[in-house]
Amino acid sequence: MTAQTVRNAIHGFNEEGTESLHREKPGPKDPDRIFEEEEREALLELAHRSPRDFSKERSTWTLPLLAEVAFEEGLTEHTVSNETIRQAILEMGHSWQRAKDWIRSPDPQYTLNGSRETA
Repeated sequence: MTAQTVRNAIHGFNEEGTESLHREKPGPKDPDRIFEEEEREALLELAHRSPRDFSKERSTWTLPLLAEVAFEEGLTEHTVSNETIRQAILEMGHSWQRAKDWIRSPDPQYTLNGSRETA
């Protein structure tokens, strides 16, 4: 514990009393407050597009990149955490780790490239 941490604790106690001793739960506060159903659907549609459509140098999504583009597209008021994006996707019945099952590329060669067969 640093001296600044102790000073912050004393300052918090002087302002809030014993309430300052309770820690807030880490992680997203509530993905439902950030993403209404309409925004979740827009997030899902966004994930079905290529990051290159949004002038990004990657062709695949990462959670931080999806959070960044969601903010840029006005889906959120500020850039949200990776966990908030993951939770919003989970609320729609999808798993980020299983994204290959529901994210499809607009590239017509995607299915061919993804299969073991070649033309």
